[in-house]
Amino acid sequence: MAVFSDILQQLQVHRQGFARAPMSGGRAYEELTKFFSGRSRGEETIVLLIDEIDSLVTKGQVLLYQLFDWLSLPNARLALVSIANTMDLPERLLPRIASRLAVVPVKFAAYDRPQLRQIMNYRLWLAKAEGAFTKDALEICAARVAAASGDARKALQVCRRAIEIQHDECSASELGPVTLTHVTAAEESLLRVNPASKSIAGLSLKARRLLLAVVLEVKKTENLLVPLRDALRRYIVIITTCERRESGESCLQPKTESMPSEYAEEVQFMLQRLDAMHLLRIHCTGSWSAETAICAMHMEDSGQEVMLGLGESLDVDDVADALSGCVEDDIAGEFLGSNADQPLQR
Repeated sequence: MAVFSDILQQLQVHRQGFARAPMSGGRAYEELTKFFSGRSRGEETIVLLIDEIDSLVTKGQVLLYQLFDWLSLPNARLALVSIANTMDLPERLLPRIASRLAVVPVKFAAYDRPQLRQIMNYRLWLAKAEGAFTKDALEICAARVAAASGDARKALQVCRRAIEIQHDECSASELGPVTLTHVTAAEESLLRVNPASKSIAGLSLKARRLLLAVVLEVKKTENLLVPLRDALRRYIVIITTCERRESGESCLQPKTESMPSEYAEEVQFMLQRLDAMHLLRIHCTGSWSAETAICAMHMEDSGQEVMLGLGESLDVDDVADALSGCVEDDIAGEFLGSNADQPLQR
């Protein structure tokens, strides 16, 4: 329910010029419902834009129902614009939600080669690095990404990877513009193979198991974002199962109680590293801290909603395959190959 806290804070900034301290999702929803219920006809229309709204699709679609239910209030003066990555979202909505919508779908085509080239040139202009790439390198990058997916994020990833390859191959005195050779090598490593494999293989054992916990939650719920505390609960099961296996104890009933508080700093570090590596995304209504991790580990309410998702452009099945492919740790394959809700058998 972090979405309601975010909406409330943005509304406060719009109307008052500043945001108050974040509150829990439930309280924020009540405040917003009270606000939209008390509006009058003469007030300005508020346009609420929600990107990646398909990440809010839960089994019962409760969050979407609460969001769209504001539209049925007599004088809400609210227009809701949503952006989804899936084309069939309106068809997947429950009747009680669909009945509240006057859906006007607008389908956006993927970026073509000139548009991708313009985006990359603009990014380089913003960074005052117009000469960082040769012209043919940008042309080929735009052409290949346009032919594959038209995803601007992929084009920017290729550019970032090309720079890394150039730095690995050249000394500081030899550095010049990124060339077609570097872009081709980057395209090979990012577009034609699983981009998560190399990064995941270099993670520590605990970091891989934390990522595994998030993958299992995403696959179970079929949501793009999952609550931190659910992922940590899953992580507790995984590490407890491993500890019992190593000690020779039965793994039929692994413990699921909270982890000791001293683990919070370690988990916080791993999450921040996974976020920096673009393997995970951390969504938090307030500042992310060790205290937040402690509350999540003890399943306590910190007043903040923390959600986790896989990095942009990462497919959950690709990440799962990369985790299963780490030969020095077979636990991932066993968890992914079994019922995610059941403890492993020894």
